[in-house]
Amino acid sequence: MSKEITKEKQEEISNRVAEKKAEYDARKKANQGKAIKLSAEILQGIDFSEEAYVKLVDGRIGAVQIRPLGEGEMMSVLSKVGMEALEGFGQGQLTEKDYDFFWSVVALSTGYKKDLIKKTFAMGESATLANRIMEISGFGAGVEDEIEDF
Repeated sequence: MSKEITKEKQEEISNRVAEKKAEYDARKKANQGKAIKLSAEILQGIDFSEEAYVKLVDGRIGAVQIRPLGEGEMMSVLSKVGMEALEGFGQGQLTEKDYDFFWSVVALSTGYKKDLIKKTFAMGESATLANRIMEISGFGAGVEDEIEDF
């Protein structure tokens, strides 16, 4: 399933890569001498989560604790679900495979089982929650924006 990339798209990708490099360089310069040195102890001690709210199928609002996912965790989800799960994002053509991706991200972040999420979250809530998890995980401004970088 090879898609030909137009010259405009190649230019857009090159511009994004240049922007990301410039952001990295600026962050490096701004934090030089200020950043902490990472060690196994510090990384194990990183414990960030936030409360998010989802609409349930019975109309009630539920509070869930979400945590960011690491790079390896996201790649694990993508390898299980398949990269093609990302093809419909931003095009209004979401499939069950896309929702399997959302359910997997939410399950990994919250610790809830996928079957419970499927039964209790109202339609669209897992997609919204997965987008927020992607944001706090540092995967861009959200799923839709990040998918363009693939």
